[in-house]
Amino acid sequence: MPNRRMTPDASADLRKEYGRRIKAARIQAGWTVASAAAKQANMGRTILANLEAGRFAPTMETLDRLITSLNLDPAHLFLGPDHRPSD
Repeated sequence: MPNRRMTPDASADLRKEYGRRIKAARIQAGWTVASAAAKQANMGRTILANLEAGRFAPTMETLDRLITSLNLDPAHLFLGPDHRPSD
């Protein structure tokens, strides 16, 4: 079976893309980093800022808190805002 591991560059690009999508959803909700992190998603402001910058990948628990607090469709986060479900 071929090695399907992501290269470090591809992994960094993916983290940055997810960070952009999280930030866009937060801004659309009208939240500052501080309000989103502390009040809504129950995480530190620095953690959210680092996630949005793509500095590290979120845990599943963190993703769940962000998706829930932002009322975000997981497909929007993982597949992008232009994704349309196939019928």
